[in-house]
This record gives sequence, C-alpha cells and structure tokens, in this order.
Amino acid sequence: MNVLNSNTRVEKPEIVLDNQSLSPEGEIMLNYIVNFNFEQIINRQNRQVWQFNYICIPAPLSYNLVLSSLIKALYSDEDALAIVLNYSNPLDSQEKQEEHAEEYTRLQQWRAEAKTIAREAMEYAIAQNFQIADETILE
Repeated sequence: MNVLNSNTRVEKPEIVLDNQSLSPEGEIMLNYIVNFNFEQIINRQNRQVWQFNYICIPAPLSYNLVLSSLIKALYSDEDALAIVLNYSNPLDSQEKQEEHAEEYTRLQQWRAEAKTIAREAMEYAIAQNFQIADETILE
C-alpha cells in the first residue's frame, strides 16, 4: 500500500514535484511527489501555511499509476475488496448493510476525487515535460 503523507509549507507547492532518491543498491532513482488536498491553515506559530497530503510515485508517471497510487494510499487492495464484498452481501442485517453502504460510498467518493487529482497531476506533469509513460492518454 502506498503511504499517504502530510506536510505544511509557507508557499503552496506545485501539484507534482520531481525528486531523486537512492535505491537500496545506491543507484539514483527519479520519483515524483504528487501533492493534493491543499488547505490554508494557521499553524502553532500563528502563521498562515499550506497543509496538504502527498504521495511518492516512481518515474515514469502514468494516469493509471497516479490513480492507483492515490486509491491505495487510503485503501489497500484487501480493504477495497472487503468493502465491495461486504456491500454486496445480502445476508447481513439491515444495520450492517447500511454500515457497508456507507463504507462503499466513501470508497467511491475517494475514487472520484482521486481521478480528478490524477488528471490534474498528469496535465501538470505533461506541461512540465516530466517523464511520462508511453501508455498515458488523457481524454
């Protein structure tokens, strides 16, 4: 599962940043940081800052990679499967069915939001000439 990270900065960061890191073998790897859920807040020092979430993705970028990474940052494959199976289980009590319906709705809402973030991230990455996978097509 990808890790959902949080950060704050005085300046609002771009939606996608390129980043280099070292592999366990000591090789330089190109990664991208996708920033999202930007919100201006007042921090403990009484300064206005940007609070946001981010995920790290290896190059090259593709819409599908960004989308799946965003979804997996909140829902592992096992979690998503359990939510779908629970939602479609007619044997549960009414109360459980309502609970599962709420979980399913939250998953679907995050998927819709992740699609918007992924599209915006890819549009920005393409405009910046970042390393993009050949299969990336934005409609």
